[in-house]
Amino acid sequence: MKDAVGFTLREAWREKGNPECRHPELSLERSFSGVTTGAYICTTCGVLMNAVNIRPCVTPKPVSR
Repeated sequence: MKDAVGFTLREAWREKGNPECRHPELSLERSFSGVTTGAYICTTCGVLMNAVNIRPCVTPKPVSR
């Protein structure tokens, strides 16, 4: 997803009052020239995330000994 599209999504989300978003789907961010930035954009609210921010969807189970 282009960074400009992410900006538009964020603006629209703010107009809705910034409700909580579970970030159900992420898209790799691309700059205006099409180069990937290494960040991800939520396709619902437009929030930017990097690999450190992304939480697993499933909580890992403890390993039994």
